[in-house]
Amino acid sequence: MLLRPPSLQQGDSVYILSTARKVSLPEIQFALDTFKSWGLNVLIGKTIGAEHHQFAGDDKLRTEDFQYALNNPDIKAIICARGGYGTVRMMDELDYTQFTRNPKWICGFSDITYLHTHITNTLGIQTMHS
Repeated sequence: MLLRPPSLQQGDSVYILSTARKVSLPEIQFALDTFKSWGLNVLIGKTIGAEHHQFAGDDKLRTEDFQYALNNPDIKAIICARGGYGTVRMMDELDYTQFTRNPKWICGFSDITYLHTHITNTLGIQTMHS
């Protein structure tokens, strides 16, 4: 049976980042406005607006940004703003120790499916393909 992270409540913090392709702040403004209208506290990752070729920053930045969100107990959901390609390039560097102690929703699609598969099959924690 899979462990289900807690449901989001008003006032919870969600962290928006990109583990793959670059994305600008104006491109995600609608999502920011929507999450805020639901009463969520929206935090923007360092990868939003970052560029390295087609990626949202280099592999190191994307890994560090995702690791920060995994480790931060105040963040209740990690929203991956864009798929594409790039997530697999950082997967071997991630440490899920804190995340398994404090599960949170991992949300995204496309290239993020790699995260969903790993977290669900290896760690036994539900994620949200969205």
